[in-house]
Amino acid sequence: MPIVIDSWIKQACLYFCFFFVFCLSPELILAQEVLTPFERFGESSGLPAPVFKIVQDHYGFIWLASADGLARFDGKSFRIYTSKLGDSTSIPNNIINDILVAVDNRIWIATNGGICYYDYQMAQFVNVPLPSNLEKSDLYRVHCIRQDAFGRIWIATKTSIHRLGDSFKLEASFHPSDVDGLVIKSIFIDEHENLFIGTNQSEIIQWN
Repeated sequence: MPIVIDSWIKQACLYFCFFFVFCLSPELILAQEVLTPFERFGESSGLPAPVFKIVQDHYGFIWLASADGLARFDGKSFRIYTSKLGDSTSIPNNIINDILVAVDNRIWIATNGGICYYDYQMAQFVNVPLPSNLEKSDLYRVHCIRQDAFGRIWIATKTSIHRLGDSFKLEASFHPSDVDGLVIKSIFIDEHENLFIGTNQSEIIQWN
């Protein structure tokens, strides 16, 4: 009997210790939450505007899309890229709608004024010309950009989907719907090459 009582006392002491630490000392848990190491970056750090999209390239650089230019973050500071009139090596527009890191590490940029990509070997942006009959309005506004399993680049304008071919020239366009007021918001290509199109009409369109 004394052995049983001794064991019971040890268990009771152990339970009491756990109760004291986790129930009577909540400040210990709160202290851990307060000390979580968050770091904030804003205008004072060089970030130009609210950020819409964030990606990381193969070299580890972080690229950020904003409404006032493109930012690249190296872990310490930001480098800002903006559109410059008459400079074909700058981004076409300062409103960045989407960013894509391609398999070859080209950084594709979709803007309100067309598309371009950053080429690390050339150390500059290359603007990709688009035909003047893409849309009736919002002519060169590209909402999103994706790459399929074959390495082809797809872009979405207001009402159509377009595919780039060799030398990144437009080779095909598709108009998924005739609904009035349609605006394509996003596209996704799955592993089976099915194309899913998100619109402002509360629906998803699948094309394959």
